[in-house]
Amino acid sequence: MALGMQDLWRQLDLGNLDEVQMQWFSERPREMLFDSLNDPHEINNLAENPDYWEELDRMRAALTNHEADIYDYSTEMTETEMAELFWPGGEKPTTALPTFSTDQEASVTISSDTECASIAYRLGGGDWQLYTCPVSPRIKGQLQSKAVRYGWAPSEISELSP
Repeated sequence: MALGMQDLWRQLDLGNLDEVQMQWFSERPREMLFDSLNDPHEINNLAENPDYWEELDRMRAALTNHEADIYDYSTEMTETEMAELFWPGGEKPTTALPTFSTDQEASVTISSDTECASIAYRLGGGDWQLYTCPVSPRIKGQLQSKAVRYGWAPSEISELSP
């Protein structure tokens, strides 16, 4: 637990919290809507304010559309079952090592067998870059790559020498 939260618990026990600080310990409403530009700490929930109901309806529709496009494991599984599904035996999966393939123009394509993995690469020990398309045939020095999927351990670094 972060020190800030430890202090909040201590101040709660002492009865020293103001109304805003007490929000940490209050039951959260089903819906919350904030003006994050003017209220960056998200203190004032606008969901009950009629001036914002049109925006709230727009956000509800966006959520409904999003939920129709994805599978929500939580509707059929407990959190423990989901953890076992995603991390069998409590072991964090490791993202597959990236592999290289070269086309006729000597452009290098990088891929990972792990679905939805993000891939990074660097040339000659330079800065890491997000891989989005084949790397130019003018490779100077060693090409290195690594991959990661959110919630998984990153791969080792794979290397392709010129």
